[in-house]
Amino acid sequence: MAGEEHYQLPPISSQEELTQAMNVILGRIAERLKFLETENAVDILKADTTLSAGQAQVFVDAIGGAITITLPKSIDNIFKRLFIKKIDSSANVVTISAGDGVTIDDVVSKTLTSQYDVLTLTFDGTEWWIL
Repeated sequence: MAGEEHYQLPPISSQEELTQAMNVILGRIAERLKFLETENAVDILKADTTLSAGQAQVFVDAIGGAITITLPKSIDNIFKRLFIKKIDSSANVVTISAGDGVTIDDVVSKTLTSQYDVLTLTFDGTEWWIL
């Protein structure tokens, strides 16, 4: 499949070489699982929340009332993508707040008003930008 990495092991002639090859394979698997765990996690939020640097994909369910999501102001977010999506069909508004001293495309907040509205953002160290 496209994007997959394939590894071909050299011929193995001893138990030591087999152990070394298995350690390499297990290390690569562990690295990939760690990446998938952090990059593909989806959080479903139902209340006002300040996002952490590790959150990258957020679904917001505002069926119980209006919700404010405050973006993290962290060096860990520089040039990472952040996806925020309203998943309920209620009239309740989801407000995305940039936080203290930060803006989103030069404004302090954006709103998601309809089901399936989504914001895709990136942070440059001083400001959030809509992509």
